[in-house]
Parts: sequence; C-alpha cells; structure tokens
Amino acid sequence: MPDLKYCINSRDNGFLKIIVELWGLETQSADPESLSKEIQCQLAAEDLFREVIAALPTEAQKALAFLASANGVLPWSAFTNKFGGLRDIGPIQRDREKIYRNPISATEMLWFRALIGREFLEYRGTIQECAYTPEEFKAWLSVPAPSNKINPLNPRSISNNWIVSKANDNILDLTCTVLAALRRPDSPELLKALNPPLPIANLQSLMSAIKLTGPDGLPSADSARPFLEMERAQALSLLVSGWKDSDKYNEVMLTPGLRFEGKHFIDPRQVRAKVIEYINALEADEWVAIDDFINWIHEVAPDVLRQAGEYDHWLIRSTLTNEPLRGFSSWFEVEGQIIRHILTGPMHWLALLNLAAENAGEPPTLFQKSAWFEALLNDQLPSGLEPENDPVVMSSSGLLHMTRHTPRIARYQVSRFGEWTQSPKSDFVYRLSPHSLSAAADQGLTTTHLISLLRKYGKNPPPPSLVKAIKRWQEAGNEASIESLCVLRVSSPEILKQLRESSAGHYLGDSLGPVSVVVNKAGVEKVRTALARLGYLADIIDVQ
Repeated sequence: MPDLKYCINSRDNGFLKIIVELWGLETQSADPESLSKEIQCQLAAEDLFREVIAALPTEAQKALAFLASANGVLPWSAFTNKFGGLRDIGPIQRDREKIYRNPISATEMLWFRALIGREFLEYRGTIQECAYTPEEFKAWLSVPAPSNKINPLNPRSISNNWIVSKANDNILDLTCTVLAALRRPDSPELLKALNPPLPIANLQSLMSAIKLTGPDGLPSADSARPFLEMERAQALSLLVSGWKDSDKYNEVMLTPGLRFEGKHFIDPRQVRAKVIEYINALEADEWVAIDDFINWIHEVAPDVLRQAGEYDHWLIRSTLTNEPLRGFSSWFEVEGQIIRHILTGPMHWLALLNLAAENAGEPPTLFQKSAWFEALLNDQLPSGLEPENDPVVMSSSGLLHMTRHTPRIARYQVSRFGEWTQSPKSDFVYRLSPHSLSAAADQGLTTTHLISLLRKYGKNPPPPSLVKAIKRWQEAGNEASIESLCVLRVSSPEILKQLRESSAGHYLGDSLGPVSVVVNKAGVEKVRTALARLGYLADIIDVQ
C-alpha cells in the first residue's frame, strides 16, 4: 500500500497548498520539495488526523470508514460509484475557482485532503486503478468487518395471518425421486410431470456438482447408493456442504430473470460466502426483510459478484426486456436479484432459512434462520429429522405404497419396477404391470430382485397372488391387456359384410361379435363416409 510520502509527492505545488489550507497547517517552506516534506511530517500526527476526521461531514467519514473496512483499498470505480467522483478539471482552473472549498462529493472531500490517493495497484489478482488510504492513515482507521458488527437491520414481526414456509428436508425425497427417474427410459416425461417448488434443472445441477450423478447425467454407482442409504440428517448435511463448497453448482447463472453473455469468471462460492457472512450477523429468531438485507449488502459490500471496475465490462441481459444490465446502476437488477435468489432458492431448499409472505400466492418478503442453520453450516448433523422406518405396503392388485418415511434406498429400487401413479403429496404409489416389468428387464433388473426387495422392505410378506402374478409374467410374458378401442356397432351382420368389401374395409380390425368391430382411429371418418355411401348414417360418440 502506498504510504503518505508517496501520496503527497504525487501532488503538484498548488495541491500542496490546498492540503495546507484544509488541514489548517502552519508551514515555512516555499519550494515544493521542502513543503512536501513539511506536510508529510505534520500529517503523520495522529491527534491532528483525528481532529480533521472529526470535522468531516458524515458522508465523508462514512466513505473513509468504508475504505478502511476493505483493508484500505478498493477499485476506483467501486468507490466513486458509491461516494461520487472527481471533477475533470486541470490545476489552473482548480486553483483559480478554488473548487476544493465546495466539493461535490465525499470523494472530493477526501481527495483534496490527501486522505485518499488514486493509483494502479494489485487488487484480487489483477492490476486495477484503485482508491487507497495511505499506510499511516490505514492503521488509525482500522475497523472490524461490517459483518462482525451488530446487525443494523430492524427485525420484523409477523402475525398468524402470514404465510410461513418453514425449512424442511423435502429435498431429500425429491433427490431420491429424480435419481430414480433418471434410471428409467421414460425419465423426460416423469421429470416434466413432477413440477416441484425446486426447479429440477437446479437440483440436477447440484447433484452433478456433488457427484451424485456422473458425466452422463445418470446416478453414480459410487456415490448415489451411499447417499440414499444415509440417515436423513447425514444426507441433508452432505447436500448443504456440497452446495457451500462447490464451484460447479452455480446459482448465479441459474438466477431467474438474468442471462449472462460472453465469458466471465464466476466463482459462486464467493457470492454465497458473503451472503452467509451477513446472515451470521442476524439473531437466530428474528425475521428480516429481504429488501433490507439486500440494501445492507449494497451499502457495505457491493462487490459480491462483479468487482469494481468490472461493472461496465460484464454483458448481462434481463430475460424479460432483453435490455443490457451494465454499470453500477444495475446493481439491484443483477447482484440484488442474485442475493434474493440465494435466499429464497438454495438456502430455503436446503433447509437453512424459513420464509414468510404476507399473503398466499405472493413471493416471500421476510426470512429467518432455520433451527438447522447453525448445524448445517458448521458441518454438524441437524437434530429432529424423522427416521425412515415406514415399510412398503403391498396389495394383491399390484399397488406398492410408500411414504416419505420409507427408506429412500427402498423407494429408489422399487420404483424402477413400477408405473408411477398420481399420489398424495407425501406418499409414493407405484403399480406393477407387464409394461413396467418389461422396462425394468430391459435395464437388467430381474423379478427375483423385485421379490427380494418386497420381502426385505415390506411390512408383511408379499401377497401370494402378487408373487404368483410376477412369476407368471417372468415365465409367460403378458397374458392380459386392457386397451382403449374405437368400436363400430351396426344393426346387422350384413352391414359389416358390405363395409369390409368397401374401400374403407382395411380400417376394420378384429370382430367383437356379429355386429361389432374394432375400427382404426385414424380411419373413423373414412369408415363413416363409406357407410354413408352404402346408405347408412353413423354417429360418432366420444372418439378421442
């Protein structure tokens, strides 16, 4: 960090006289070199420094404290975006108009007093134009990081009428469902039909990041099974730690309403770590407005994603308007939206935060640490998760019923043998059928394995009739089917005979009796036309 000597020596003689005036110094030197040394000597007095700081307007004090909280250096654009810039005026006009007596920003107040300097410095691995405070002043301005201060946000209160979404471990059940679906040939249809609160794309990205799925998108044999066999507390802890430490799961890129164009280095860990840091400053039981929290980060740590100096370089568009979101003025549309997504998305899905909305159907406006927040973020097991000890309930009709308290590994395995049915929100129901057993067989699964699973996880042994039906399918294949058919009924066998001999005859299928026949649905109108030509009018009833 440049010191006071460097900062003073970089100023012209007119500027040195400005420093003398604004600090109220008494100097004897006339030549610039001697004057510079005399100023450096006097400015190095801590008592005088504190007097000058105390006389500054609040905004200037705030700006200096903000710079100090960033270890005395920030990209110039970040600092001036927040506290205003410098007028582009040469030394002659500056001295003639004495603009330093009427500064237009906190930045100018500090600049003309040499409390800050402007120089190209290394900042987070790159050389950038930075605002800095001289090394001597930095020691006197040292302050704790904002997140270690008392929370400045006002807690909010909610009534019984508010809609509260308590943190829960439902993500474990959804993860099991998705892992099972990915093993099935009809996975696209199954995943589309799920429509859960957590977007499937986000969950799949997280599963990939923590290696529950492999490069092919399918469940990993090495990690998926152990995950499904874990107790719920351990499995939830694994998901949270994987999310917290992963640079592969990128909620920044998944934030609704934003589209990132071009190549940008985005480390999502940096963003979520800053959000977590500020949540840590909150009390465990207090409700905080999401907007207040976002404003707080905007105030004290805006560079959570784009570093100062980069606000004009990133190309980000609104997916609603397609308008580019450039510059620090777009902070709430970009960083603010990302923070909101982290709070209401991953941190809620992963049971870290409770959310509240004033009315049903409205987006949440408040958040609160969950009862599991501290444990999960400190790699400890959360308490109070219900055990998975419900059995598989089987019926002789071929229905297999499980709850969210059935071992996930059991549901994962059994679900691969059955047709997925609509079921209550907390339950999972699968139906065994020739089609589902055939699909399982195509993946190398056997009925012997299925019967073993039912015996292992069932409350009672499988019904004998169900076991018999499974074994008969294995031996003889499909012996029965139920179809939806289009049927033609006429008043006499003679009409059917005439129709079979007509041009529409090839649309007729199996006879169902002397006056009934199956009709190919694609040929219904052809058959109807042929009947009319033979002198018979036909109604069409409920043909889909």
